[in-house]
Amino acid sequence: MKPQILLLFTLNIFVSMGYSLIAPLFPILATKNNLSESLLGWIISIYSLTNFLITPFSPQIIQKIGRLKLFYLTLILEAFSTIIYGIFKYISNPTFLIFISFLVRLVHGVGSGLMSTILYSLGVSLSAPEEVTQSLGYLEVAWSVGISIGPVFASLLFHLGGFSLPFYTFGLLFFVPIYLIKFLNIPNDDCYNNNNTTNNDKNEDLQFFKFFNMEMFINFLATVVYQIGQTYYFPSLTYHLMNKWNLSIESSSLFFMIGMTAYFIGLQVLNKILENFGLILTILLGQILIIIGSPLVYPLNFLPQSIITIILGLALLGISGAFTCVAVIIQFGKIAKKTNNLLNDSSINDISAAVFNLGINVGDFIGPIFGGFISTKYSFKYSNVYMSVIGFADSILYYFFYRNDMIFVIKDIFFNGFKITRYEANNIDINERKDVRMSRGRKFSDSSFSESFQVVNKNDFLKNLEKEDL
Repeated sequence: MKPQILLLFTLNIFVSMGYSLIAPLFPILATKNNLSESLLGWIISIYSLTNFLITPFSPQIIQKIGRLKLFYLTLILEAFSTIIYGIFKYISNPTFLIFISFLVRLVHGVGSGLMSTILYSLGVSLSAPEEVTQSLGYLEVAWSVGISIGPVFASLLFHLGGFSLPFYTFGLLFFVPIYLIKFLNIPNDDCYNNNNTTNNDKNEDLQFFKFFNMEMFINFLATVVYQIGQTYYFPSLTYHLMNKWNLSIESSSLFFMIGMTAYFIGLQVLNKILENFGLILTILLGQILIIIGSPLVYPLNFLPQSIITIILGLALLGISGAFTCVAVIIQFGKIAKKTNNLLNDSSINDISAAVFNLGINVGDFIGPIFGGFISTKYSFKYSNVYMSVIGFADSILYYFFYRNDMIFVIKDIFFNGFKITRYEANNIDINERKDVRMSRGRKFSDSSFSESFQVVNKNDFLKNLEKEDL
């Protein structure tokens, strides 16, 4: 991992830990001040809500303030927000505590929303083309790692030094990257490759919803469904494992690590999947894994009733995340580029990161609510079944939207196999794939599967490509 990507990886862990750090500690504060669980839930959720609301405006804010200045500002917001949590225990007035809790969580959510857009955008900008999928995948792993270790980190320091120590320690850690940012090669703030456009025009062109056409919405929906699939079982899985399988709370908590581990394993094969299947089929494959994996998390009657089945289901959901999230970020960038091809790569990356983060925030908000509601009203088994149905509906919608492109790629694989050259490996866009196939003299008919590709002077053409690469 490049040092620059390692720094982004570490920062994303910090951001996600900031989200989950309060989980084991705020209930203590709520009990002490007689705050209801419902009110506590709103205090925690306001973070995601403000994160969601600020994300669509992040490309314009980056252009207005400047990427480097905003990076410093968001780090400072994250640091001070976390430190201020530590003084909450000294507030004795419940009304003022509620007010300041909402205010700080709101500011924290704004800082995290802007920070996430910058991190994912830089993950693309600072990576070589062949390293983009790995870099984006590492950032997603970092988020999962932070979510997992945040409560552990908080609980450990709480036992060592009380309520405030975790927040003071973690808040101060945010000041370390402030010094290291200067080693990042932050791209130019200008959203165009030339400076002939006025600032008003630039802000106008970076309006989030100008890029939100039907194709962007279809991929945004795929992102939301993917994230719901990663979070819907959070409210009920531990209870299910403890009651049906008699596992301890410590053993049950380890099951939440399965998805993250499987996600990391999926990243190792992702490049090959993208090279051979392309973006849209890879995203569809991720949706199919949600359809298959969800019913295994609570094994249906006709499935093997064992812990292994549950582990397999969680693993498939984790791999689906690896296939979907990286591919969909790249897809967002391609759609944004088609919408306004005058923008430079950095601004395109800002747009794609903003759309992706918005989808993740929506999925994070809906997933636990959906899973908890279905499990409470019916049972945990039905929440898994309904998740599979949602994945199926989204995959059907995605297939019909990209039907012609998918048919082309499937026929291409059928006739040409999976063996591809280094030149083709960098062409994962459907139109580029068509151009490469046709330029090689392959004549393809959509009318019948019986017609094969005709290869004309293939060896000569490959030699010319090798010379061009050199």
